[in-house]
Amino acid sequence: MCHRDFVMTPNSDMMEGHKRDTGADAGQAYKDLYNVAFCNKESTAGKAYFPECKEAREARHCGIPNYIEHGKAAEFIFMKDLMMDDSMKDGDKTTAADGNGKNKMEMDDWMKEKMEDWRMMDEMMPIAAKYECDEGFEMRHTMKGEMGWCRKDGTFEIPACVRRDEWWDLKLQLLNGGDKKMVDKEGRVFAGVVQSMTVDKEGKPMTEWQYGCRDGSNDYAAGALCRHLGFMHGAHMPVSKKMMKTFDGEINFGWTGFSCNYDDTLTQSNHCKGMMYEEAMEEMGMKAKCFNFDVIAVKCFRNAEFNMDVDVKYTKRKLMCNPKAAKKGNKIDLAPMASNKSMKAKFMLDDEEIETTDMSFKKTFRLRGQVRSAEEGVHVSDL
Repeated sequence: MCHRDFVMTPNSDMMEGHKRDTGADAGQAYKDLYNVAFCNKESTAGKAYFPECKEAREARHCGIPNYIEHGKAAEFIFMKDLMMDDSMKDGDKTTAADGNGKNKMEMDDWMKEKMEDWRMMDEMMPIAAKYECDEGFEMRHTMKGEMGWCRKDGTFEIPACVRRDEWWDLKLQLLNGGDKKMVDKEGRVFAGVVQSMTVDKEGKPMTEWQYGCRDGSNDYAAGALCRHLGFMHGAHMPVSKKMMKTFDGEINFGWTGFSCNYDDTLTQSNHCKGMMYEEAMEEMGMKAKCFNFDVIAVKCFRNAEFNMDVDVKYTKRKLMCNPKAAKKGNKIDLAPMASNKSMKAKFMLDDEEIETTDMSFKKTFRLRGQVRSAEEGVHVSDL
């Protein structure tokens, strides 16, 4: 085991020899030799081969485990599996090209940013894995299902395996006090006070509906709650008067101090923590006491915290680009940035930038002239 901030890295000579002698691929070699040291008087002339503990930046992988408690990796995914080929365009979602779990694994934004650097990385070190549980155990999924993956800082997110008779889940709902502004076009409530109920494997209640106390919580935890509800991100929000009207007397708090270290987790991740409210009261007394105004309320988002979209329209004489941006679900007025030229537009034709001498902005970027191809595209840069 490596100390914190260091990554377990199998011995490369051992892995190469194992692949050569057994015909194993890189994934199997990594699984077999992840944390193995070897010494043999005949085959190694007494030389000992050890795995190394490297800093994540040097290792260029996270040491994603081959075995987890009561489970194991069924398939490893390498950077080469996620590399974009020459036919893919900007904005496409990058997924691994083949294999059971591989086609479920999308490349995170930071992976795309590091792509050029990682073309030179050790091809034998995986950056993601698909896991399975031992017989009699049930999986607690990550936001990517059975997949575990590396983060930019060298940590990793992996599923967990628990005994089937000990498995439980959370049922969540948001109470918006009947505020229609907190309901999306599909009729889903995306903001409100969080209520939770513990349920068993069959979905039967194990507790009553309970509320969370905001003490010690953070926006990463709000994101975990929102992902549990099917959204991508989230943030804490003030409790409105309409929400307060849903309370009848003192709130029944069930949990407190819920926080997460990353914005890619579900509520039961090892990177999240919290306490049962009763336990917190027993341990800390009045310091842990929560009141109705302390209740957790969140606002959930479908897309990333900062999201940008572009709508392109054209005629024979005019090409129009309408950029739209939002942060935490709030629309951003891009006009000032376009006016002072802190935001610019590039018009592309067949992957080459078009020289623009007659471009204007008034709600949209407009390029006048002869449009020569229906394949003409655009992207906004320098935002």
